Amino acid sequence: MMKRDQSDVQIENLLRLHRDFLSIREEERIFLKSYLSAVITPDMTFDRATKLLVNGYKRIKAASSGSCATQAATLCQALAELFPQTSTLAKCFSSALRIHRSDLHFKISFWSANPLSLNALERFSPLFHSITPIATESFSETCERIVNGASDFGILPIENTTDGRLSAFYRMLDRYELKICAVCDIEDAETDMTTRMALVTRRLYFCEGPFRRHIEFSYVTTEADVKLDLIDVAYAMGVSLTNLSSSPLSYRTNAHVETVRFSLSENNTLPFLIYLHNFCEDINISGFYVQI
Repeated sequence: MMKRDQSDVQIENLLRLHRDFLSIREEERIFLKSYLSAVITPDMTFDRATKLLVNGYKRIKAASSGSCATQAATLCQALAELFPQTSTLAKCFSSALRIHRSDLHFKISFWSANPLSLNALERFSPLFHSITPIATESFSETCERIVNGASDFGILPIENTTDGRLSAFYRMLDRYELKICAVCDIEDAETDMTTRMALVTRRLYFCEGPFRRHIEFSYVTTEADVKLDLIDVAYAMGVSLTNLSSSPLSYRTNAHVETVRFSLSENNTLPFLIYLHNFCEDINISGFYVQI
């Protein structure tokens, strides 16, 4: 009888352990969903249910020596299934409003001398039943009109294939306290460059429709575990990390500003927002937006 190679035996053992691990993970996921279904009654409010979720997660985390990202993801997914109402989004982000194409009319400011802004206006227009374009003489004026209430939305560039993230325009968003609610990519045939243009406004908006969605936010942290937990939970939910950057804070030792962007699908949008609402309270959301 031919003696088996030792490396083949080790690989088989590793594969067997991996299958056992996946099986245990699936059993744990089913148990956690059953636990949440058992403790939440039909008349229970979303706020009460989320409190139970957080308390249950804290007990699990206190008894564990490692990451509990999978457990957090499962609990948030189960909660999203129990409370699928559209009002749950507003519970997660009290400033989030819904755009109904059939009954809303908006004024949209854009820098008329900038051809990319005009192209973006045409791309964003189908989001609304009707619009009034407002021509401005600069991107700054576009933002000022939103702030003083003369316009509901404005159009700004936020990224391009040459420079990447356009920091100057993100600082403009911070200065005027504006949020991104939609983006589109405009190609310039002459320069062979693509620019991402953003539809911005004063508050977070939820655009209805079968669009690809993104959420972009930043937070200050001194612990690497915070970022790792966030990425692990996103991975467990099937949420894709599409951008990650970190910069040190000059006035705080060992503190960093982490900026992240995640791509969401129809199935994982609500669970991920529930996770952010319950476990990431100190984040600064620069945009929750659709890609046109």
